[in-house]
Amino acid sequence: MDCMWYNKEYFLPKDALNLIIERNLLKCLSPETGRVIYEDIFAPEDLSGFNRSIVDGFAVRASDTFGAKETSPTYLTLKDDIPMGAMPDFSLNIGEAASIATGECFLK
Repeated sequence: MDCMWYNKEYFLPKDALNLIIERNLLKCLSPETGRVIYEDIFAPEDLSGFNRSIVDGFAVRASDTFGAKETSPTYLTLKDDIPMGAMPDFSLNIGEAASIATGECFLK
């Protein structure tokens, strides 16, 4: 059986499956051979060195929104936009908010 492997090359899932079937490599994929179809990979450190926003929206101070509800909203002043790809050079004071894009750095 030909257990030839392509180190450091990546395939689309359908292409990888076709390669496994065409070359009859299924027997090569087993714990005994040390080769598996997938395995968990853990990064040694966080991929970004800062907390990121997971959605577009507004950065606010939690204490400013305490008790807010649809019938009794809290009004905040829009201070600034958090610049794309840069650490913000400002902080939020009481009653202020800043627009933030997905993946951008949180303010402290």
